[in-house]
Amino acid sequence: MINGLRLSSLIVICALMTACTDSQIAHFEQDETLPVQGKLISVSKVGSYSHLTLRFLFWMQGMAKALPTEHGIELYRVVYGTQAPDGRLVRASGLLALPKTPPPYRGVVSWQHGTASLRNAAPSSLDHFNGLLPAAVFAGHGYVLLAPDYIGYGVSEEPHSYYHTKSMAHAVTDFIAANIALFQQQDVAWPGDLYLAGFSQGAHASLASQRLIESAGTYDFGLRGVASVAGAVDLANVGIASALEGKSKFGSLYIAWIAVSYARDYGLALDSVLKEPWVTIAPDLFDGEHSGDVIVSALPAVPTDMLTDEFITAVKGGYEHPFLSLMRKNELLNWSPVAPVCAYYGDHDVDVTPPQAVLLGKLASTRSKIKIQSVGPLDHESSMIAAAPLLRNWFDGGAVANCGG
Repeated sequence: MINGLRLSSLIVICALMTACTDSQIAHFEQDETLPVQGKLISVSKVGSYSHLTLRFLFWMQGMAKALPTEHGIELYRVVYGTQAPDGRLVRASGLLALPKTPPPYRGVVSWQHGTASLRNAAPSSLDHFNGLLPAAVFAGHGYVLLAPDYIGYGVSEEPHSYYHTKSMAHAVTDFIAANIALFQQQDVAWPGDLYLAGFSQGAHASLASQRLIESAGTYDFGLRGVASVAGAVDLANVGIASALEGKSKFGSLYIAWIAVSYARDYGLALDSVLKEPWVTIAPDLFDGEHSGDVIVSALPAVPTDMLTDEFITAVKGGYEHPFLSLMRKNELLNWSPVAPVCAYYGDHDVDVTPPQAVLLGKLASTRSKIKIQSVGPLDHESSMIAAAPLLRNWFDGGAVANCGG
């Protein structure tokens, strides 16, 4: 994770250096009593940064040479309709970032952020790691940057459904559709090439969105390539096994959050996974108001300490269990990507372990082009920083080079 104090100080400086410019996109708001899936509801400007500010940001993080930029950026919160896990149509939001340069743009990058427990850690809330940094990396380089908040973040008052594949894919694809409509409405040229990229949970969301785009037959987004950084595709086997090892300090958080989400979304009996007092404590921890550190401190350091004997026996013995069945329902195996995929991973990642990337490579067929690339002996969050210049280079080349390396 980027050093919080250092980045917070930087953001204050950035705010003082921000240049006031006319918006490329005009404010828009439509009264929607019932959201329509993929339909634009409103757009409002939330920030503007000069190119000098962005260069200072990258210099402070030691990334100036690896990630050159050419433009300042304008930032907008876009509100739209999407589908919740139970099928209801709900409001969601996301960040739109534009380079301060006239079209044509390089293309469109939809960036899906990783696990975040706080509701305000949303791209459109200008979270430093999930919003401002990807906006600078891509919009500062000439791309249109889209970063969906997901249901449960930004303007959404719904609970977030952690690793619920279908609703995450809709949150991404509906956001793309809403922004295409926005550009058409504002008479701004929309680039024809779309790239999906994401980190950790966001990598899973990116791959889920690719599967939806390529299988539904109703999306004409011009998808050219997908970059997965530390993405999990096998939740029920590799994912749960690595979490139970207890090497990641977030292992209990991952398991408890998925269990709480599936209990709500599928009617899973939570006490079949978590034992007391955790079955009572856990649901209140994932309300969008507790930080990751608070959640980690409230849960056992060793995940098996909070799990039922029934569940542990099922995992170790290879038996069926409702929770494992639901994890399989939400994993991303047994499909064949069409657009090329680059999967980046850190050799020392204990949160999403390297075998996940290897499993993704096994999806390759004569129709797909999947490449796997290590970014070196790095941990989970460091792998994202290392992969950023590689995947951006790959996008710059039209997603045809060897993962940007």
